[in-house]
Amino acid sequence: PFGPGAEIELETYRPLRRALAERLQEEGYGHARGYSRVFVDKDAKTVAWFYYLDPGPRTQIGSIAVEGNSKIPAGVILERAGLSVTGNYSLAEKRRAELALLDTGAFASAIVLSDADIQTGPPEHPDTGGVLAPEQVDGDGKIVPRKLESSLAVRVIVVEAPRRQLRAEVGIEADPTRVDTYAGARVLFRNLMAAQHHLIVEGHVGYGVLIDKGSGPGPESDQTADGVYGSALVQYHKPGWLHRILDLRLTGRWRDVLYPDSMLREVVAGPGVRTTLARNVFFDVDAFYRFGRQLDMPDLTGGAMALDLPTGNDSQGGVLEASIIADQRNDRVEPTAGWLLALRGSVAPVGDHRWLQLVGDVRAFRPLSAKWSIGVR
Repeated sequence: PFGPGAEIELETYRPLRRALAERLQEEGYGHARGYSRVFVDKDAKTVAWFYYLDPGPRTQIGSIAVEGNSKIPAGVILERAGLSVTGNYSLAEKRRAELALLDTGAFASAIVLSDADIQTGPPEHPDTGGVLAPEQVDGDGKIVPRKLESSLAVRVIVVEAPRRQLRAEVGIEADPTRVDTYAGARVLFRNLMAAQHHLIVEGHVGYGVLIDKGSGPGPESDQTADGVYGSALVQYHKPGWLHRILDLRLTGRWRDVLYPDSMLREVVAGPGVRTTLARNVFFDVDAFYRFGRQLDMPDLTGGAMALDLPTGNDSQGGVLEASIIADQRNDRVEPTAGWLLALRGSVAPVGDHRWLQLVGDVRAFRPLSAKWSIGVR
């Protein structure tokens, strides 16, 4: 970010040596180090800036060990991580393995470490430019490459998440049309039947009062959206099904979806899969049997608003839902840089009602300063 004629900013330019070294580590040079040196000509009042890089050899895994595991066998962890002896080692492979393990939901933390001769720990302040041993500089002042082995000793250190986890909530919501109170709970059973077999049980119940009753129930509805409603979910997860990054889920769900003066009661059941196509690129697909019932829907089939709508309140059939998301934002909650591309689709090819829905989502963020950025959606 600088060139001839730029002002000298030691605190900005010196740490760039670590960014240069990490780029080499990303490309498979696990030992890569960077150094920064400044040569000052006091008479000319100029500064010459040099970055020295010592990439070392391309690295591979010489040995691998798993630490911290209790309920999940080491072989299962290494299979999910995709790491093996003689396999290539790079910073990109390290991060990919860590994210693959965290994505199973079985670990509170996962980190891959090696004995590579690199600078570790938090950034120095102020940055010294890196310490060069005397044997690393020859008589002409040029850097002498370190003599390093290409094979590394790798450790996969995990902290298993709690076997059971409970989340509960209660609340009240109100707007000009209705008032709702609700309570719910979610229980996650990790490694229930065996390693990497998880079960989620979830339920919510609410009571709503319609302030504005609207136009009343539909012609065939003997139930009402004014009163008790709820939802329930039972979901089985199997990370690493058929392939180490292909995750299976089986879902059974009942839910009441509230609208201003009506409600949709829906039951779905079926299998789904999820996989990571590339770093931060995810693909999901579910195949469901769906039964739906509308409650309190106003009569829109006659009068001046004559529409070609179904006269029944029930609907059933098959539904296929899929999404592909590429998320390159710097933060999932408060992004200030990067972009997101998403395409979500739903199709009901068979059943009482058929539809096709495609929804695209494009977002981009450009930082203007440390506190301000522009977002476009």
